[in-house]
Amino acid sequence: FEKQLKLIEYLRNNVEVMSDIYFEGRFPRKETFGKIFDLTYEFLFDDEYLNDKNYTPSQLKAMINFYISNHCTSNFDLITYMSSKNIDTRIRNVFTLISTYFEYKLPKYFRAFQNIFEYVNTEKSLGLDKFSLLTFLTQLEFGTIEQHEIILKESGVPNELVKKIGESFKNCTSLFEVQEKIKKNSNLLNNLNTFEKRIFNKYI
Repeated sequence: FEKQLKLIEYLRNNVEVMSDIYFEGRFPRKETFGKIFDLTYEFLFDDEYLNDKNYTPSQLKAMINFYISNHCTSNFDLITYMSSKNIDTRIRNVFTLISTYFEYKLPKYFRAFQNIFEYVNTEKSLGLDKFSLLTFLTQLEFGTIEQHEIILKESGVPNELVKKIGESFKNCTSLFEVQEKIKKNSNLLNNLNTFEKRIFNKYI
């Protein structure tokens, strides 16, 4: 909370910074995100991350930008982007990057930034009301902004199966709708092999 209060005070005294990072639309430009990341890192990252030496801030920023701007849909995209020569190291690093940072640590920092931005914007009547990191954070957490794919991923279905069968549930807005659709048409799972069906049914 102390760090959040410091960010609030900083933005109160530097409202031009808020105008500088303001954007409208679903995703910030690379340069804009870089400024948001730097502010979030400076004011909000806690000791748990600052003492974690897996990635430098510049490395983390670059990988987030790559992941978001290329709309990466599989871990393989990040594995090929990693600079390590050892493939096992790259696979291990990507798993850590996604499970620890993209899906867990980073969203909480950026959500806090979003809330603080909105608070100061309202307090100062700046009119920067369309600023939103929601779509950006959804893409970061789930690797997609498609509702039906998010439903499947939140249920535990592996990414590979989501990509393989996700289109069959394109209009579904809840897990219940997914389950009902399968009950009415079991052929939706025909492009899965026996092992994949067993995994899918375990979570759905």
